[in-house]
Amino acid sequence: MSSSMANTSRPSNALPQLLTRREAAKLARVSTLTLDRARKAGLLRFHRVGSRVLISTEQLAEFLRRTERATFHIVQNVGDGEDDQR
Repeated sequence: MSSSMANTSRPSNALPQLLTRREAAKLARVSTLTLDRARKAGLLRFHRVGSRVLISTEQLAEFLRRTERATFHIVQNVGDGEDDQR
């Protein structure tokens, strides 16, 4: 075996890791219905091989990054001297 064959690093043209709908949903901790809706809305890219829908880990990560929501903390003005009662 040559030294180039023993290299275990993934070449840049290697195939992506593909997940089934169920595997992707489990990994993202969402339902398959949620993924199907996102797919149909064009929010989640996917591969179709015959009748199978496959989602790469990169596509799933991209979808999760784009749908991440910021958390806002509600700050109440307590004791500011103003009375909001009408």
